[in-house]
Amino acid sequence: EKTAWIGGLPENEASVERNKELMEHMKQAGNCKFVKIGKGGSGSAGFTTGEEVQLAIATLNGSVFQGSAGTLLKCGASQTRNPRAQEG
Repeated sequence: EKTAWIGGLPENEASVERNKELMEHMKQAGNCKFVKIGKGGSGSAGFTTGEEVQLAIATLNGSVFQGSAGTLLKCGASQTRNPRAQEG
């Protein structure tokens, strides 16, 4: 499972409904399996493949979420920790 970072969301406005709406928005790039919105205005979206993550970054970075008066999203690669990469 691959994850994209999302920024530019309104702070302290996370809700189940907003999560559902953001997930539908992110599905424009592929099989979005989940989204998580944090209180600080950032979140993440999980996709099935790395290619979908790259497509989400390429197509949805700078996209408008929730209509013309909505939020301008920032999308990028999520920084995940790989314990094996830190060995030796």
